[in-house]
Amino acid sequence: MKKSSSLKNVFWNFFGLSFYGIASLFYLLIVKGINGIDASGIFSYSYSLCTLFFYIALFYNRTFQISNNIKLKFNDYLSSRFIYCFLSLFLITFYTIFTTSNITKILVIVLLMLFRIMDAISDTFYALFQTSDRLDIVGKSYTFKSIVSILIFLVIDLITCNLVASCLGIVISNLFFLIFYDIKQFKKNYGDTKIELTLKNFKLLTFESSYIFVFSFMAVFLSNAQKYILEYYAPDSIQGVFAILIMPATVLSLISGYILNPFLNELKKLCSTKNYKQYFNYTLRILLYIVAIGGLGTIFCYFFGTEILSFIYSENLITYKLDLSLVILGATFNALSVTISSFLILLNHNKEQVCFYSVSIVVAVLYCVLFYNINNYIRVSILSYLLSYLILLMIFLISYLYIVKKLIKEGD
Repeated sequence: MKKSSSLKNVFWNFFGLSFYGIASLFYLLIVKGINGIDASGIFSYSYSLCTLFFYIALFYNRTFQISNNIKLKFNDYLSSRFIYCFLSLFLITFYTIFTTSNITKILVIVLLMLFRIMDAISDTFYALFQTSDRLDIVGKSYTFKSIVSILIFLVIDLITCNLVASCLGIVISNLFFLIFYDIKQFKKNYGDTKIELTLKNFKLLTFESSYIFVFSFMAVFLSNAQKYILEYYAPDSIQGVFAILIMPATVLSLISGYILNPFLNELKKLCSTKNYKQYFNYTLRILLYIVAIGGLGTIFCYFFGTEILSFIYSENLITYKLDLSLVILGATFNALSVTISSFLILLNHNKEQVCFYSVSIVVAVLYCVLFYNINNYIRVSILSYLLSYLILLMIFLISYLYIVKKLIKEGD
């Protein structure tokens, strides 16, 4: 990798992931300021639910496509992605109609799902760009479409004060960037492709990536488990406050992408050459960087976090100082777990991760259900969030050390 190319990739990866990650923060900020705390609770739940079903649309992840251990063509990945996207839209529509009678909530969920489907389709192209050492294209796409979507959402909501109209606006915006930037860049760099798929390749891709889908789906469920459970226990206003407190965790969770994405190709090469000792040293440094950033973030949020959030959202959150610090600590555990998960995917260890996430989900759900009767919904939700990620990290770390040490020993 040339130095200039590497710096460009790191630069645009950082800005792209930053804007993409904080976009939902700005959406929530806009909804809270214009539509009120109840509407922000509706939006937060809807966005979280769509993020869960987004992983049905995604099914396999970018790391799996980049590693391409099953030797499929780009067309196979893209064609399959369209099928998964249609399935996700059908399932979330069916689920929403049968779980809520609120028409606004139904429309918001369906529109946000369409918005996320565009992201899923774009990610197929992003994997190809990244494989060709063009992470800068990915970063630019994330950056520009996130900024434009935030501005469109803001303008429409200011004019209409209508959440449904605002969501429709960002769907159209995302579709525009998919067609006129992502697909255009693909054609410019790689030519055209046909949308065609053989049943054999679709079955192969679905089977081989099924474990990744299951634990990725479970990972998203775990990150939003408290929101899903709050939907049945607490009013929308509590959901809104919890969403504000948990929002910085979304931003902090991006640090794994900041650090890992520029080096995925290098880690893939080390795996393919079975240089596991260097692979382990490389991955250890990445984990230490995340620990350092997470530690600093936790300290910063303890002293300044609630004041900043109170100012931004015009909501008195000073009494949640400890709660916010615990959120950031839990987000650090999450970032470390997600990073180790990617290391294991590159080593083709996917099945075990389903068990890892199963244990953590059980912990998160049981903790909420058992302790929500004390009525301190926010504190219980945050302790559930922290405890589940601490357990997940411990399982991931022990398993990764065992697997990689075994591979190093076999290679000596």
